[in-house]
Amino acid sequence: MNANQIIKLVVRIVMRKAINGGINAGMRKVSGARGAQPAPRPQPQHTQAPPAPQAELGPNDSKIQRKLAAKRAARAAKAAARTNTG
Repeated sequence: MNANQIIKLVVRIVMRKAINGGINAGMRKVSGARGAQPAPRPQPQHTQAPPAPQAELGPNDSKIQRKLAAKRAARAAKAAARTNTG
């Protein structure tokens, strides 16, 4: 074996492993298999603040909340219609 053949052999092995690793990771991610994404790190308990109590909403705040709720409902209806027709 000459040096050219040895180099080609090594490059072929490395490329095969890299491509197979990428394909396997992509397939795991698409299939939703566990371990496809690294697990999120748990946050220390002392850094999490308790949820703030909800303040009373003023007239403008309640109007904004109603608009946001309407947008969410419209998005949900659109998504439901899309899945029913497909």
